[in-house]
Amino acid sequence: MSFLISLRPFRQVITDDGFAISAWNDKTELASKAFAGMSESKGEPDLPELGEHLLAIR
Repeated sequence: MSFLISLRPFRQVITDDGFAISAWNDKTELASKAFAGMSESKGEPDLPELGEHLLAIR
């Protein structure tokens, strides 16, 4: 599922740019079910966000 472009226009963009679609495996329903079963994160709420600032520069 894409919130940027729907399936039909996406396929058209791909083929218009010269790509040939040899197989199309739509996993939208599978992914929707997987994400629907996810719960909110269970971690330390006071930890800093991940980012470059956590990298140790040597």
